[in-house]
Amino acid sequence: MKQSILYIFILVSMGVAQQLIVKTNGEMQKIPVTSHVSGAMYQGAMIIAENRENAPTRYIVELTAPSRIEQKRSKMSFAKTQEVQRLEVKQNILKKIPALFVEREYSTVMNGFSVQTEQKNLQELRSLSGVKNVYRDVAVTASPYSTNTLTPTKISSTTLATGKGIKVGIIDTGIDYMHEALGEGFGSDFKVAGGYDFVNNDNDPMDDNGHGTHVAGIIAGQSATITSYASNAKLYAYKVLNSQGGGNASDVIAAIEKAVNDSVAIINLSLGSTDGDPNDALCTAVNRAVEAGVVVVVAAGNTGDFGTINSPGVAKLALTVGAFDTFGIASFSAKGPVPSIYDIKPDVVAPGVGILSAKNGGGYIEMSGTSMATPYVSGIAAALEEIHPGWSSIQIRDAIISNARDLNVSVFAQGNGKVDENKTFTSTEVVTPAHLTFGFNSPSQTTWIKEDTLLVFNASSTAKKYHFEYPSKNPALTITFSPDEIEIPPMEYGNVIARLTTNNLFLSDNKNFPDGYTGKIFGYGNTDTLSIPFTFFKGNILQLKFSEMPWQVVVHNQKNFSSTITPKTNNVSLVVNQGTYDVITSFYNSYYVVTENMPVSGQTEIPVDKDQAIYNISIIPSNERGDVIDPQNSQGTYHFLEGLVFKPKGFSFVGMSGGELSALSQQVKHFSPMSDKYSYGYSLHIQHNNTTSYTYDVALDSGITSSKTVSFLPTDLHKVEMKYESESPSQKLFPIAWTSFITPTMEVSVTYYNGNDLPLLYPFVQTSYYSNSISTFPIFHSREAYKY
Repeated sequence: MKQSILYIFILVSMGVAQQLIVKTNGEMQKIPVTSHVSGAMYQGAMIIAENRENAPTRYIVELTAPSRIEQKRSKMSFAKTQEVQRLEVKQNILKKIPALFVEREYSTVMNGFSVQTEQKNLQELRSLSGVKNVYRDVAVTASPYSTNTLTPTKISSTTLATGKGIKVGIIDTGIDYMHEALGEGFGSDFKVAGGYDFVNNDNDPMDDNGHGTHVAGIIAGQSATITSYASNAKLYAYKVLNSQGGGNASDVIAAIEKAVNDSVAIINLSLGSTDGDPNDALCTAVNRAVEAGVVVVVAAGNTGDFGTINSPGVAKLALTVGAFDTFGIASFSAKGPVPSIYDIKPDVVAPGVGILSAKNGGGYIEMSGTSMATPYVSGIAAALEEIHPGWSSIQIRDAIISNARDLNVSVFAQGNGKVDENKTFTSTEVVTPAHLTFGFNSPSQTTWIKEDTLLVFNASSTAKKYHFEYPSKNPALTITFSPDEIEIPPMEYGNVIARLTTNNLFLSDNKNFPDGYTGKIFGYGNTDTLSIPFTFFKGNILQLKFSEMPWQVVVHNQKNFSSTITPKTNNVSLVVNQGTYDVITSFYNSYYVVTENMPVSGQTEIPVDKDQAIYNISIIPSNERGDVIDPQNSQGTYHFLEGLVFKPKGFSFVGMSGGELSALSQQVKHFSPMSDKYSYGYSLHIQHNNTTSYTYDVALDSGITSSKTVSFLPTDLHKVEMKYESESPSQKLFPIAWTSFITPTMEVSVTYYNGNDLPLLYPFVQTSYYSNSISTFPIFHSREAYKY
């Protein structure tokens, strides 16, 4: 006992007063917490403290009637009756769902509107006539990455083109248009010629954060300190992010729509959401803007890992930008592939570390991030628009990608490589698409064949010939071309079909998701060589598509394999063997979805929606007198531990939390239906002070098939007097309670101490109340004390 007491004393006294203390497989870690901490999670040897407010119930509704851009693309006229029809559908929705509030309306990049409504109305909203899609209105952010460099990078243009006459829309936190490098004014006679504030709903998009001003300086700043590539461009500021750099997808879509209607040539989006995929609302708006003739340049994101490109950076038609510095790809730069289609993203990388640009309120400041690399490319795009005023948005995009310089790293880290502005401005060839993805090759097929078409644009004044080859070193993989040689007249396109064939009997499966097959197709000309990267993946892929980014995911095959994942986006791709799998998903705010018996072969996509958690388990603690404990009006501390277990093998999700009792939220857990192969256990420990404590245990051991309320009667609580021994009656002793989750493969224990309570008085007795034991579930309790 002496040794244990001393060990706990050292652990607690080294930290701040408030500590969430966790043991994982015998190793201890401590987490400083405040009254605002709402959760902590165990994953491997890592403990992550989390705090997330309940997200507003906001949705983006897309109607079946086409948008203006879709109508124009299909050569349809926009009739008044179609506008009336859209309004009629909206009125019908409002009639059917009265508790629905319309916020933004769209007609150009999307036909629809954003709404607020209760979550319970979602299914009815999706089923109504005239509704095509309902998307969650996800949060978007713009957070520069914190770095310190010895020598900040100054933007200095090397071309005669300056973006003159080009309109660039910056969708961000606004712009400090009074800055010396940004024109010192607002309106048609100034550099910042227009825009709108979607945060405050007014016509003054003044920056109150600084991010948008820094971005604007990189694109079009001009002063004695910086000279950007588009220093003579006209800027349009669309403020969609608040003073903290946060906003919503619904406002970003509204800004994209206004930018298109304002006839901008380029949109810069140095923002993104981890909740997204190539078919989400943000990506849909970006793709349609590109179809309308706008180059949309988007930040890849600062998540760093492979497979974590933000939305709308995953949009097929976006020009997605990662970051590099003199040492290579920046550590924070998000990497591809795009999970659902194995697409190459980012498209290019650009300088993004230690970039010096305009500071909100005057002066200059250094920032880092893909947010800084993106406007670097936008400035180059604006200069290229000036050089080639007749080129389409796709040509501008692919000219930048095609002429990038290979850095000889993974294609999913660099795309085609580092932006090469000099080559981009002088090149007369554009390949579309600038890189190819052939997608997913299922091992179950003996022979796999995929093809795509390459369009080569000759922007020179003379005809050009190209001979296409793929110098394969693997006899099980060939690419042929039809035709294999083309001659392209001046200012015309040449078409080539690239046909990929694999012999899967001799082609190895890929073991890791980012390590698919990659290579380059070459078009050899008399004076130049075209280089087109390609990729595909061979193997069995379990792809999880979550309705929003979850907290933790456990995937297992019900036998001998389990993997615990902490996602950085709402898409997860896992290389697995062919077989049957279960997925345990924990969403924020106590939502748990178990997806059982899913067969996986080749590329298998499994959607997991938070709304599948339809059963509510309410846990109501009460004291020995039967009084319900109200955390908001009670003194003391708490900690809890919970586990969701696949009983046959013990594969588990484990969660925990601790803090001041006033921070304990209502104990309501939300579950999807699950079979009796799963059990859920929960233990809550409340310590009003060092003399009295309560422990409540709950076990649902036969699956979950309905909602339940678990309450406690006075007869459910068993009184236990805990006496702690010490060498001296004058010793200061403080009791602590450990709650543990123990299985053959995992051991997690948690307690909480705030350092404020008075010590126990001799004879060092604490009165404790325990509910009925949950002996069938692997949660256990132990007591210790520490001393000063």
